[in-house]
Amino acid sequence: MAIDLHTHSICSDGSDKPEQIVERAASLGLRAVALTDHDTAEGIEAFMKAGKEKGILTIAGVELSCRYMGRDIHVLGYNIPAGKPEWEDRLRAIRDERNHRNQRMLHRLHDLGYPLDMAEIEAYAAGQVVSRVHFAKALATQGYVKDVGEAFETLIGNEGPAYIPRQCFTMEEGTDWLVQMGARVSLAHPMLYHLTDEQLRMLLARMKELGAVGVEVIHSRCREEESRRLMKLADELGLGYTGGSDYHGTYKPGVYLGQGHHETLIPDTFLRTIGMDIPHSI
Repeated sequence: MAIDLHTHSICSDGSDKPEQIVERAASLGLRAVALTDHDTAEGIEAFMKAGKEKGILTIAGVELSCRYMGRDIHVLGYNIPAGKPEWEDRLRAIRDERNHRNQRMLHRLHDLGYPLDMAEIEAYAAGQVVSRVHFAKALATQGYVKDVGEAFETLIGNEGPAYIPRQCFTMEEGTDWLVQMGARVSLAHPMLYHLTDEQLRMLLARMKELGAVGVEVIHSRCREEESRRLMKLADELGLGYTGGSDYHGTYKPGVYLGQGHHETLIPDTFLRTIGMDIPHSI
């Protein structure tokens, strides 16, 4: 049966509420779904409650922003201890840093001739973490760009003139912290980092040394031949498989819950490869 181990809600940069993701997953017949919002566990309580009501396995997760070789990379943690004080305190510090970066990006856009009001941007976030998606929506509303996609392509994407990198965990710090908190750790969408084969091997080998257990081998932007390469590399390094759509609802058109690239399904057997399993009764 199919699962999805990479989804986002309104608590970071998705359009659906956590419970709506569960409802969608159940309606699609998925056996398990993980909520992996960026640097926050705000939606986990509602997400887990909805899972019990719908009879679907819900996995408490997070997608942690880290730095590696001058790049932004994302580290997935599953079975996170949401609600644990030291966990929540650390995530709060990460969000505080994000807020500081958002202010700097606001000033950069103003200097480039795209003045925005932070109150408007925060309104799009509806009380949750303010991300670049919310900047993009404000830019589109003001008529500076035609849509969210163009905002990323021309202004706030990683190569855009208004982009400001975040001060965040190194890969080593982020992976080690998640492992110490008891999470099962996997590297998110490795093909998006434009690493050479040897660089990717070195990254995954180092993550395994730190306690990581998997690598995301199915993803909505990972082609079939790339998935095969990643599986082979995971096998060689003794890592398990994870997979997910990277679902953001309407904010990522063409990305569908429970599907990788070209409608590829993620089998529930992946969970066993990272030391997790689905109970007989949920």
